[in-house]
Amino acid sequence: MSPLRPLAALAGLLIVAGAAAAQGPTDHLLVNVVGTGGVAPDVVHFDETGAVVGSTPTGSGVDLTAAAFTPDGGFVATATNPRRVVRYSAAGVQVGSFPTPELRQDALDVDVLESGVIAVTDGFVHYYDAAGTFLFTDTQYSGLVYRVKVDPFGGHWVIMQGGGFSVFIARVDGLGGPPTQGFWIPFGFDVAPAPDGTLWVPVLPVGTLERFTRDGTSLGSILASTAAITAAAATTDGDVWVATLGEDRVDRFDASGANTGWVTVDLGTAGMVMDLDVGRPAHIGVSLCSASPNSAGVGARVRVTGSPSPAENELILDVTGLPPGSAGYFLMSDATGQVPVGQGVLCLASPVARFSLSVLTSSPGGWSQFRPDLANLPLGIVILPGSTWHFQMWYRDANPGAVSNLSEAVSVTFL
Repeated sequence: MSPLRPLAALAGLLIVAGAAAAQGPTDHLLVNVVGTGGVAPDVVHFDETGAVVGSTPTGSGVDLTAAAFTPDGGFVATATNPRRVVRYSAAGVQVGSFPTPELRQDALDVDVLESGVIAVTDGFVHYYDAAGTFLFTDTQYSGLVYRVKVDPFGGHWVIMQGGGFSVFIARVDGLGGPPTQGFWIPFGFDVAPAPDGTLWVPVLPVGTLERFTRDGTSLGSILASTAAITAAAATTDGDVWVATLGEDRVDRFDASGANTGWVTVDLGTAGMVMDLDVGRPAHIGVSLCSASPNSAGVGARVRVTGSPSPAENELILDVTGLPPGSAGYFLMSDATGQVPVGQGVLCLASPVARFSLSVLTSSPGGWSQFRPDLANLPLGIVILPGSTWHFQMWYRDANPGAVSNLSEAVSVTFL
């Protein structure tokens, strides 16, 4: 791939290519470009069309090493002079900061968990609350922890350097503590958790992105470039953003490896993109009851995003943790209960509407997505503003013979 001719410059750092692809209804992209010294004064925020929303001011004298979105649409970045976390608005205006004296060296990565807790890596993982108060340092890992990435379904993933080029990719449910999932691979520089429950990891040979299940099973790979990949970030609709060494742009690929668009960056004489983050919509549902364990692990979780307005008809139900290739469909009710069904517990009560005409089949990574038509619901249901409805997926499982199971149930209050 060759750099595109710039169309427009912003602060001498980032430019937008006319071929930039829409990221989706809610995705925004955050790009951090570093220079030869390992730091840079600029982070730039793109919206879903590829247009620049804002940028940290060039020439401010602040050296930044990593950046991540916050739940309010702004972002944070780790700074080196002195070491601290700097808060920015979506437009790139500094709105605050707090010191990080716990770090032994400059930060390698940062991400913001769904709770608002900020995780910063420097070999260890340091946790700070949303106000910037230091919580504790997780020293459980025997190797250098250099990446931390939020899991779309709760918790977060870290990458730890092992012997030689090998790395351990581990998932942590809460703040610190033993990993709940993890696997070793020969090489990996970054990890991009996707909404289908899979993980994109840059691996050897250079320019290759390999897709893994959460237990480390390879699902295949795509060749994104002939150069080394420096950062990756998955979108909410299954694509993945990729930055490669020496390329003046960040490219977007679908799961088949097709290039679906890009934004361009001005790297100067020797810069590189070292960090990417995708802003995701906040959850609009709350858990009604937990999932029962299934043949794939701890059970199927449901994440609700989109809009709680029936008029907008944009409710999105994502399920992860399903057995691969499992068929099932969603149930809906405004009443709750606790009834054992198959391997699970039905948390809804009569009358229960079944979306049996919309049978879903989970991906190899155990993911399904359902977008109910709120204007054409089963049983003639009409959702009124202020009402609360509950959703749960009923699906096929094995123990070891054919049985059924149920996901966790979630409640949505509509506007």
